[in-house]
Amino acid sequence: MAARVVRRAAQRRWALVVVLAAVLVSIPAVVTALSGQATAKADPAALRALVARSASVPYQGYVESTGSMGVPDLPRLADLSSLLSGTTRTRVWYRNPSSYRYAVLTIAGERDVYHGALGETTWDYESDMLTEVVGEAPLRVPRAGDLLPPELARRIISATATDPVTPLPPRVVAGVDAAGFRLVPADPDTTVGAVDIWADPASGLPVRVEVGAKGKTRPIMVTQFLELDRAAPPTSVTRPQRSPGAGYTIVSVEDLAGVLGAFSRFPQQPVLAGRVLRQTEVGGVHGVGLYGTGLASFVVAAVPRSIGDPLSESATQAGAAKGEVTDGTALTLSIPPLTMVIARSTLTRRYFLLAGLIDARVLRDAAGQLTSLLRGRR
Repeated sequence: MAARVVRRAAQRRWALVVVLAAVLVSIPAVVTALSGQATAKADPAALRALVARSASVPYQGYVESTGSMGVPDLPRLADLSSLLSGTTRTRVWYRNPSSYRYAVLTIAGERDVYHGALGETTWDYESDMLTEVVGEAPLRVPRAGDLLPPELARRIISATATDPVTPLPPRVVAGVDAAGFRLVPADPDTTVGAVDIWADPASGLPVRVEVGAKGKTRPIMVTQFLELDRAAPPTSVTRPQRSPGAGYTIVSVEDLAGVLGAFSRFPQQPVLAGRVLRQTEVGGVHGVGLYGTGLASFVVAAVPRSIGDPLSESATQAGAAKGEVTDGTALTLSIPPLTMVIARSTLTRRYFLLAGLIDARVLRDAAGQLTSLLRGRR
Protein backbone atom coordinates (compact mmCIF):
# COMPACT_ATOMS: atom_id res chain seq x y z
CA MET A 1 0.00 0.00 0.00
CA ALA A 2 2.80 2.42 0.91
CA ALA A 3 4.59 1.75 -2.38
CA ARG A 4 1.37 2.48 -4.26
CA VAL A 5 1.01 5.83 -2.49
CA VAL A 6 4.62 6.76 -3.34
CA ARG A 7 4.08 5.87 -7.00
CA ARG A 8 0.91 7.94 -7.11
CA ALA A 9 2.71 10.95 -5.64
CA ALA A 10 5.52 10.60 -8.16
CA GLN A 11 3.04 10.40 -11.03
CA ARG A 12 1.30 13.55 -9.87
CA ARG A 13 4.59 15.39 -9.42
CA TRP A 14 5.69 14.69 -12.98
CA ALA A 15 2.19 15.37 -14.29
CA LEU A 16 2.54 18.87 -12.88
CA VAL A 17 5.82 19.37 -14.73
CA VAL A 18 4.06 18.17 -17.87
CA VAL A 19 1.25 20.70 -17.53
CA LEU A 20 3.66 23.60 -17.11
CA ALA A 21 5.69 22.52 -20.11
CA ALA A 22 2.51 22.22 -22.18
CA VAL A 23 1.34 25.70 -21.21
CA LEU A 24 4.70 27.36 -21.85
CA VAL A 25 5.31 25.83 -25.19
CA SER A 26 1.82 26.88 -26.33
CA ILE A 27 2.70 30.51 -25.88
CA PRO A 28 7.86 29.80 -28.66
CA ALA A 29 20.31 25.98 -40.42
CA VAL A 30 22.83 23.47 -41.01
CA VAL A 31 21.74 22.60 -44.54
CA THR A 32 21.01 24.99 -47.40
CA ALA A 33 18.34 23.19 -49.39
CA LEU A 34 18.67 25.28 -52.51
CA SER A 35 21.11 28.01 -53.41
CA GLY A 36 19.94 31.34 -54.83
CA GLN A 37 19.60 35.04 -54.15
CA ALA A 38 16.72 35.98 -51.87
CA THR A 39 14.77 38.99 -53.11
CA ALA A 40 11.35 38.69 -51.43
CA LYS A 41 9.89 41.79 -49.82
CA ALA A 42 6.76 42.27 -47.75
CA ASP A 43 5.37 44.74 -45.25
CA PRO A 44 6.09 43.09 -41.86
CA ALA A 45 2.66 43.84 -40.38
CA ALA A 46 0.90 42.53 -43.48
CA LEU A 47 3.10 39.42 -43.51
CA ARG A 48 2.32 38.74 -39.84
CA ALA A 49 -1.40 38.94 -40.61
CA LEU A 50 -0.93 36.58 -43.55
CA VAL A 51 0.97 34.09 -41.36
CA ALA A 52 -1.83 34.22 -38.77
CA ARG A 53 -4.31 33.16 -41.48
CA SER A 54 -2.14 30.43 -43.01
CA ALA A 55 -3.64 27.38 -41.27
CA SER A 56 -5.56 26.47 -44.44
CA VAL A 57 -2.42 26.38 -46.62
CA PRO A 58 -1.44 22.75 -47.43
CA TYR A 59 2.16 21.56 -47.56
CA GLN A 60 4.47 18.57 -47.21
CA GLY A 61 8.15 18.42 -46.48
CA TYR A 62 11.07 17.73 -44.19
CA VAL A 63 11.78 19.85 -41.09
CA GLU A 64 14.74 20.11 -38.74
CA SER A 65 14.22 21.67 -35.30
CA THR A 66 17.14 22.41 -32.99
CA GLY A 67 16.68 23.48 -29.38
CA SER A 68 19.40 24.61 -26.99
CA MET A 69 17.45 25.30 -23.81
CA GLY A 70 19.53 22.93 -21.71
CA VAL A 71 16.51 21.15 -20.23
CA PRO A 72 17.77 18.27 -18.03
CA ASP A 73 16.60 14.71 -18.55
CA LEU A 74 13.41 14.22 -16.56
CA PRO A 75 11.71 10.96 -15.58
CA ARG A 76 8.86 10.19 -18.02
CA LEU A 77 9.78 13.29 -20.05
CA ALA A 78 12.82 12.16 -22.05
CA ASP A 79 11.17 13.10 -25.36
CA LEU A 80 10.46 16.62 -24.07
CA SER A 81 14.06 17.10 -22.94
CA SER A 82 15.33 15.95 -26.33
CA LEU A 83 12.84 18.16 -28.15
CA LEU A 84 13.90 21.36 -26.37
CA SER A 85 17.61 20.58 -26.04
CA GLY A 86 18.52 18.60 -29.15
CA THR A 87 17.81 18.18 -32.86
CA THR A 88 14.54 16.67 -34.08
CA ARG A 89 13.99 15.62 -37.69
CA THR A 90 10.40 15.44 -38.85
CA ARG A 91 8.64 14.66 -42.11
CA VAL A 92 5.19 16.18 -42.42
CA TRP A 93 2.13 15.91 -44.67
CA TYR A 94 -0.45 18.64 -44.00
CA ARG A 95 -3.78 19.03 -45.82
CA ASN A 96 -5.64 21.23 -43.32
CA PRO A 97 -6.06 21.55 -39.51
CA SER A 98 -8.26 18.43 -39.48
CA SER A 99 -6.13 16.21 -41.71
CA TYR A 100 -2.38 15.85 -41.32
CA ARG A 101 0.41 13.46 -40.43
CA TYR A 102 3.94 13.90 -39.19
CA ALA A 103 6.71 11.37 -38.61
CA VAL A 104 9.59 11.86 -36.18
CA LEU A 105 12.63 10.20 -37.71
CA THR A 106 14.94 8.29 -35.35
CA ILE A 107 17.87 5.92 -35.62
CA ALA A 108 15.49 3.02 -35.01
CA GLY A 109 12.95 4.13 -37.61
CA GLU A 110 10.11 6.57 -37.13
CA ARG A 111 7.13 7.43 -34.95
CA ASP A 112 4.06 8.75 -36.78
CA VAL A 113 1.11 10.80 -35.59
CA TYR A 114 -2.03 10.85 -37.76
CA HIS A 115 -4.70 13.45 -37.07
CA GLY A 116 -8.12 13.11 -38.69
CA ALA A 117 -11.74 14.08 -38.23
CA LEU A 118 -12.32 11.14 -35.87
CA GLY A 119 -9.28 11.70 -33.68
CA GLU A 120 -5.65 10.69 -33.50
CA THR A 121 -3.71 7.54 -34.28
CA THR A 122 -0.02 6.84 -33.69
CA TRP A 123 2.29 4.30 -35.28
CA ASP A 124 5.64 3.14 -33.94
CA TYR A 125 7.95 1.55 -36.51
CA GLU A 126 10.19 -0.21 -34.00
CA SER A 127 7.34 -1.99 -32.20
CA ASP A 128 5.17 -2.21 -35.36
CA MET A 129 2.22 -0.98 -33.31
CA LEU A 130 -0.74 1.11 -34.44
CA THR A 131 -2.47 2.87 -31.55
CA GLU A 132 -5.85 4.58 -31.71
CA VAL A 133 -6.18 7.37 -29.15
CA VAL A 134 -9.69 7.80 -27.76
CA GLY A 135 -10.62 11.28 -26.59
CA GLU A 136 -8.86 14.59 -26.89
CA ALA A 137 -6.50 15.79 -24.19
CA PRO A 138 -7.08 19.44 -23.23
CA LEU A 139 -3.48 19.46 -22.08
CA ARG A 140 -0.56 17.35 -23.23
CA VAL A 141 3.21 17.24 -23.45
CA PRO A 142 4.65 19.36 -26.31
CA ARG A 143 5.57 17.25 -29.33
CA ALA A 144 7.59 17.56 -32.52
CA GLY A 145 4.46 18.66 -34.38
CA ASP A 146 4.27 21.76 -32.18
CA LEU A 147 7.71 22.88 -33.42
CA LEU A 148 6.99 22.71 -37.14
CA PRO A 149 7.59 26.25 -38.51
CA PRO A 150 3.92 26.90 -39.40
CA GLU A 151 2.65 25.67 -36.02
CA LEU A 152 5.23 27.45 -33.88
CA ALA A 153 4.92 30.72 -35.81
CA ARG A 154 1.13 30.80 -35.53
CA ARG A 155 1.22 29.98 -31.80
CA ILE A 156 3.64 32.83 -31.12
CA ILE A 157 1.74 35.31 -33.28
CA SER A 158 -1.55 34.48 -31.57
CA ALA A 159 0.01 35.52 -28.24
CA THR A 160 1.71 38.66 -29.55
CA ALA A 161 -0.82 40.25 -31.89
CA THR A 162 -0.03 43.83 -30.84
CA ASP A 163 3.74 43.56 -30.35
CA PRO A 164 5.89 45.52 -32.84
CA VAL A 165 7.43 43.89 -35.91
CA THR A 166 10.24 45.06 -38.18
CA PRO A 167 11.46 43.70 -41.54
CA LEU A 168 14.29 41.20 -41.85
CA PRO A 169 16.46 40.54 -44.90
CA PRO A 170 14.88 37.87 -47.12
CA ARG A 171 16.39 34.42 -47.35
CA VAL A 172 15.94 31.30 -49.44
CA VAL A 173 14.57 28.44 -47.33
CA ALA A 174 13.91 25.05 -48.94
CA GLY A 175 13.60 26.73 -52.32
CA VAL A 176 11.21 29.43 -51.11
CA ASP A 177 12.19 33.08 -51.61
CA ALA A 178 10.97 34.00 -48.13
CA ALA A 179 10.30 37.43 -46.64
CA GLY A 180 11.00 37.89 -42.95
CA PHE A 181 10.07 39.94 -39.93
CA ARG A 182 11.31 40.26 -36.36
CA LEU A 183 8.85 40.33 -33.49
CA VAL A 184 10.10 41.98 -30.30
CA PRO A 185 7.84 41.46 -27.26
CA ALA A 186 6.56 44.78 -25.95
CA ASP A 187 6.63 43.72 -22.30
CA PRO A 188 10.18 44.32 -20.99
CA ASP A 189 9.80 41.61 -18.35
CA THR A 190 9.60 38.67 -20.75
CA THR A 191 12.76 36.59 -21.10
CA VAL A 192 12.14 36.17 -24.84
CA GLY A 193 14.35 38.65 -26.67
CA ALA A 194 12.99 38.35 -30.20
CA VAL A 195 11.28 35.96 -32.60
CA ASP A 196 12.37 35.93 -36.25
CA ILE A 197 9.93 34.47 -38.79
CA TRP A 198 10.39 33.91 -42.52
CA ALA A 199 7.40 33.01 -44.67
CA ASP A 200 6.25 32.67 -48.25
CA PRO A 201 5.02 36.22 -49.03
CA ALA A 202 2.27 34.86 -51.31
CA SER A 203 0.60 32.35 -48.98
CA GLY A 204 1.95 33.32 -45.55
CA LEU A 205 3.27 29.79 -44.95
CA PRO A 206 6.10 30.06 -42.37
CA VAL A 207 9.27 28.25 -43.44
CA ARG A 208 11.73 29.20 -40.69
CA VAL A 209 11.41 30.41 -37.09
CA GLU A 210 14.13 31.48 -34.66
CA VAL A 211 13.38 32.17 -30.99
CA GLY A 212 15.94 34.17 -29.03
CA ALA A 213 16.28 34.56 -25.27
CA LYS A 214 17.56 37.71 -23.59
CA GLY A 215 21.22 37.41 -22.67
CA LYS A 216 21.84 34.72 -25.29
CA THR A 217 23.84 35.43 -28.44
CA ARG A 218 22.36 32.50 -30.37
CA PRO A 219 18.72 31.41 -30.77
CA ILE A 220 17.47 28.87 -28.24
CA MET A 221 15.17 27.35 -30.87
CA VAL A 222 15.55 27.18 -34.65
CA THR A 223 13.10 25.27 -36.81
CA GLN A 224 13.03 25.29 -40.60
CA PHE A 225 12.06 23.34 -43.68
CA LEU A 226 14.93 21.64 -45.49
CA GLU A 227 12.56 20.30 -48.15
CA LEU A 228 9.16 21.75 -49.03
CA ASP A 229 6.42 20.91 -51.52
CA ARG A 230 3.47 23.31 -51.39
CA ALA A 231 1.09 20.83 -53.03
CA ALA A 232 -1.54 19.16 -50.86
CA PRO A 233 -0.61 15.56 -50.00
CA PRO A 234 -3.07 12.83 -51.05
CA THR A 235 -5.59 11.70 -48.44
CA SER A 236 -4.11 8.19 -48.55
CA VAL A 237 -0.93 9.54 -46.94
CA THR A 238 -2.69 11.18 -44.01
CA ARG A 239 -4.85 8.16 -43.17
CA PRO A 240 -3.32 5.39 -41.04
CA GLN A 241 -2.90 2.05 -42.79
CA ARG A 242 -2.43 -1.11 -40.75
CA SER A 243 0.09 -3.41 -42.37
CA PRO A 244 -0.28 -7.22 -42.18
CA GLY A 245 1.08 -8.48 -38.88
CA ALA A 246 1.14 -5.08 -37.22
CA GLY A 247 -0.16 -4.78 -33.69
CA TYR A 248 -3.19 -2.70 -32.84
CA THR A 249 -4.38 -1.20 -29.58
CA ILE A 250 -6.78 1.44 -28.29
CA VAL A 251 -5.91 3.78 -25.42
CA SER A 252 -7.63 6.66 -23.66
CA VAL A 253 -5.91 10.00 -23.18
CA GLU A 254 -4.39 10.50 -19.75
CA ASP A 255 -6.65 12.76 -17.70
CA LEU A 256 -4.00 15.23 -16.59
CA ALA A 257 -6.67 17.88 -16.19
CA GLY A 258 -8.58 15.71 -13.74
CA VAL A 259 -5.48 14.90 -11.72
CA LEU A 260 -4.17 18.44 -11.62
CA GLY A 261 -7.54 20.04 -11.02
CA ALA A 262 -7.60 18.40 -7.61
CA PHE A 263 -4.40 20.21 -6.65
CA SER A 264 -5.62 23.77 -6.43
CA ARG A 265 -8.19 24.64 -3.78
CA PHE A 266 -6.66 28.03 -3.03
CA PRO A 267 -8.66 31.11 -4.15
CA GLN A 268 -7.06 32.75 -7.16
CA GLN A 269 -6.01 36.37 -6.83
CA PRO A 270 -7.35 38.91 -9.36
CA VAL A 271 -3.93 40.57 -9.71
CA LEU A 272 -0.40 39.30 -9.05
CA ALA A 273 2.77 41.38 -9.53
CA GLY A 274 0.71 43.94 -11.41
CA ARG A 275 -0.57 41.31 -13.87
CA VAL A 276 -4.29 40.70 -14.18
CA LEU A 277 -5.74 37.18 -13.97
CA ARG A 278 -6.80 36.38 -17.54
CA GLN A 279 -7.83 32.74 -17.22
CA THR A 280 -8.98 30.82 -14.15
CA GLU A 281 -8.11 27.51 -15.78
CA VAL A 282 -5.48 26.50 -18.32
CA GLY A 283 -5.93 23.57 -20.66
CA GLY A 284 -9.09 22.55 -18.84
CA VAL A 285 -7.31 22.43 -15.46
CA HIS A 286 -9.36 24.35 -12.92
CA GLY A 287 -7.28 26.28 -10.42
CA VAL A 288 -4.28 26.86 -12.69
CA GLY A 289 -4.34 30.60 -13.38
CA LEU A 290 -2.86 32.54 -16.27
CA TYR A 291 -1.65 36.08 -15.53
CA GLY A 292 -0.48 38.82 -17.87
CA THR A 293 -0.48 39.04 -21.64
CA GLY A 294 1.63 37.91 -24.57
CA LEU A 295 4.94 36.16 -24.05
CA ALA A 296 5.22 37.73 -20.58
CA SER A 297 2.28 35.65 -19.29
CA PHE A 298 2.87 33.26 -16.42
CA VAL A 299 0.96 30.39 -14.83
CA VAL A 300 0.29 29.86 -11.13
CA ALA A 301 -0.87 26.74 -9.29
CA ALA A 302 -1.25 25.99 -5.60
CA VAL A 303 0.01 22.48 -4.82
CA PRO A 304 -0.10 20.25 -1.72
CA ARG A 305 2.96 19.37 0.32
CA SER A 306 2.99 15.85 -1.14
CA ILE A 307 3.89 17.51 -4.44
CA GLY A 308 5.73 20.60 -3.22
CA ASP A 309 8.24 18.79 -1.01
CA PRO A 310 9.71 16.45 -3.66
CA LEU A 311 9.44 19.16 -6.32
CA SER A 312 11.48 21.51 -4.13
CA GLU A 313 14.05 18.79 -3.58
CA SER A 314 14.34 18.21 -7.33
CA ALA A 315 14.70 21.95 -7.99
CA THR A 316 17.42 22.25 -5.34
CA GLN A 317 19.35 19.38 -6.89
CA ALA A 318 19.03 21.12 -10.26
CA GLY A 319 20.71 24.24 -8.87
CA ALA A 320 17.73 26.41 -7.90
CA ALA A 321 18.57 29.55 -5.92
CA LYS A 322 16.89 29.83 -2.52
CA GLY A 323 15.66 33.16 -1.20
CA GLU A 324 13.08 34.76 1.04
CA VAL A 325 9.75 36.30 0.08
CA THR A 326 7.07 37.84 2.28
CA ASP A 327 6.07 35.24 4.89
CA GLY A 328 7.80 32.47 3.00
CA THR A 329 10.69 31.08 0.99
CA ALA A 330 11.18 30.70 -2.75
CA LEU A 331 13.31 28.50 -4.98
CA THR A 332 14.10 30.04 -8.36
CA LEU A 333 15.18 27.90 -11.31
CA SER A 334 16.00 29.48 -14.67
CA ILE A 335 16.48 27.55 -17.91
CA PRO A 336 16.42 30.45 -20.41
CA PRO A 337 13.93 31.54 -21.46
CA LEU A 338 11.90 29.54 -18.91
CA THR A 339 11.74 30.68 -15.29
CA MET A 340 10.16 28.67 -12.47
CA VAL A 341 9.59 29.61 -8.83
CA ILE A 342 8.51 27.19 -6.10
CA ALA A 343 7.34 29.16 -3.07
CA ARG A 344 6.25 27.98 0.37
CA SER A 345 4.25 30.00 2.87
CA THR A 346 5.37 29.96 6.50
CA LEU A 347 1.80 30.93 7.48
CA THR A 348 -0.10 28.10 5.82
CA ARG A 349 2.73 25.75 4.72
CA ARG A 350 1.08 25.89 1.29
CA TYR A 351 3.23 25.53 -1.82
CA PHE A 352 2.81 27.62 -4.95
CA LEU A 353 4.30 26.90 -8.35
CA LEU A 354 4.82 29.78 -10.79
CA ALA A 355 6.34 29.54 -14.27
CA GLY A 356 6.65 31.58 -17.42
CA LEU A 357 8.86 33.17 -20.04
CA ILE A 358 9.36 36.09 -17.69
CA ASP A 359 11.92 37.71 -15.41
CA ALA A 360 12.41 35.91 -12.09
CA ARG A 361 11.80 39.17 -10.21
CA VAL A 362 8.19 39.24 -11.39
CA LEU A 363 7.56 35.65 -10.29
CA ARG A 364 9.13 36.26 -6.88
CA ASP A 365 6.95 39.36 -6.40
CA ALA A 366 3.88 37.30 -7.24
CA ALA A 367 5.05 34.50 -4.94
CA GLY A 368 5.41 36.97 -2.07
CA GLN A 369 1.81 38.05 -2.48
CA LEU A 370 0.64 34.44 -2.38
CA THR A 371 2.70 33.30 0.60
CA SER A 372 1.44 36.19 2.73
CA LEU A 373 -2.20 35.17 2.29
CA LEU A 374 -4.00 33.28 5.01
CA ARG A 375 -5.74 30.07 3.95
CA GLY A 376 -8.85 30.72 1.91
CA ARG A 377 -8.54 34.52 2.01
CA ARG A 378 -8.66 36.72 -1.08
